[in-house]
Amino acid sequence: MKKILLLLSLCAFFNLKAQVTANNPSPIIVCDVVTFGDETEPFDLTSREDEIIGGQTNVVVTFHPTSGDALGGQNAFPDPESYINTGNPQLIFVRVTSTLNGDWQVTTMDLEVLPTIATAPENIYVPDEDLDGFTEFDLTANEIAMIDGQDPTNFIFSYFEAEADCEANMNQLLDPANYQNITNPQTLYVRVERLDNGCVFCESFQI
Repeated sequence: MKKILLLLSLCAFFNLKAQVTANNPSPIIVCDVVTFGDETEPFDLTSREDEIIGGQTNVVVTFHPTSGDALGGQNAFPDPESYINTGNPQLIFVRVTSTLNGDWQVTTMDLEVLPTIATAPENIYVPDEDLDGFTEFDLTANEIAMIDGQDPTNFIFSYFEAEADCEANMNQLLDPANYQNITNPQTLYVRVERLDNGCVFCESFQI
């Protein structure tokens, strides 16, 4: 009798249809920092897999450009860890497929690139009147050009001698409007923070 019950249980298990659920994930929002102003950035689509799967096992997640592709299981993005968006914002389609019996469900995910600034800083040139290779520089001279007509009160600019300091936001130059170079030429770094969305980037320039 026990053997019969075990066989019945096994049959019931293998005939169950897996109920796959594709949970709707939170949007992926990044800052426009790779090429300023082009509104394209690399996205790691797989960073939302845990939200999409929601603890399910024996499933595969794929990402697709259209609903038709997702429904048909076709044209999945080949490199979802470094996907470059083609619109801003952009809606992509996510398919969750059971590896046990092929059951599947489709959901959507939003991608958005937040604006940072319009242009990278230009190098700053100052005449060397006494020909010793050292003089004072106004490092803030490029700020208006960098934000390209945007509201200057929406940005914070900080200046650094080392890239690591710029990234960590430490050891900033205290008087960037009256900075004396220590080498000629010299590479410096500007950190720009946009207050309305929190986007931050560091970029180098020379004096």
